[in-house]
Amino acid sequence: MLSWIEIKAENVRHNFNVFRKILGSSDMVPVVKSNAYGHGIREIYQSLVPENPGWFAVNYVEEGALL
Repeated sequence: MLSWIEIKAENVRHNFNVFRKILGSSDMVPVVKSNAYGHGIREIYQSLVPENPGWFAVNYVEEGALL
């Protein structure tokens, strides 16, 4: 049995901005550790860069260096 998930970059950005609106002036830090929980660290990172989150949370220095 094969399974997969498809995530659209525009939906990632939309969800980020929904939470940003709810939180108001609080900082948002997208968590992309562990390969963005298996969804692709580079892909999720690139989809959120245009939203200028300021910070990204990673688990290891190597993940930060990769980005």
